Amino acid sequence: RKVPPSLNVISRIITIEIPRKRNTPLGFTLRGDGPLYVRSVDVSGLARNAGMRSGDMLLEVDGTRVEDMMRATVQRMIEEGTAPFLRLVLISSGLEPLPKVLNRSRPADRYEKARVFYEQMDFYLMGEEGKKAQLHYLLKKFANDKSVDNLGRTLQQTLEGRTQRRLLKYIREFVPDRSQPQFDVLVAMDSDIILG
Repeated sequence: RKVPPSLNVISRIITIEIPRKRNTPLGFTLRGDGPLYVRSVDVSGLARNAGMRSGDMLLEVDGTRVEDMMRATVQRMIEEGTAPFLRLVLISSGLEPLPKVLNRSRPADRYEKARVFYEQMDFYLMGEEGKKAQLHYLLKKFANDKSVDNLGRTLQQTLEGRTQRRLLKYIREFVPDRSQPQFDVLVAMDSDIILG
C-alpha cells in the first residue's frame, strides 16, 4: 500500500529546466540507486543556476518517473537526451547554502568547505530534515556570534550517536585554527573522528 506524501514533501517539489549546451557540462552528479539524490552541484554550473542543490531527490527526467531506477540508467537518459532543455522534477533538500562561512580562508576554500559539509550532512542525516535545519541554524549563529563555547556545547547535545558525530570533523573546518582545540574538548571529539 502506498502512503501519500506529506504536505511538507509536496511543498518542496520543484521543476527545473537546465539548458543543454554543446560542450558544456550540466554541472551536477548523482548518488544512490532508487531513490536518486543530487550528490554535488557545480557552483557556477547550469544546474545550480536552474535551482538544483546538493541533497535534492530526483523524481522525473524529461517526463519519465525515475525514483525507482538505477543511477546508470538515469545518467544515460540524461546524457542521451536531445531536447534543448533537460526538464527535472525534484524534491528540494530545503536548505539554502550557508550564508557566511566562518573563517578567513580564500572564498574558493570557504565554498568548498561548505559544499563538502552539506554533502556529508545530507548523507549522515538523510531523512532528518529537522536536524539538518537545526545544524544550519547553529552554524549561522556561530557565523554571527563567533562563540566556540556555545557551538560546541550545543553540538554535543544535538548530534546523537557515532554516525551523526562524524559530522563534527566537517563542522570543525569552520572553526578558526586557534579555537579548534577548544572545540575538540567541548564536543569530546575522539581522535578517530578527527582523522577518519
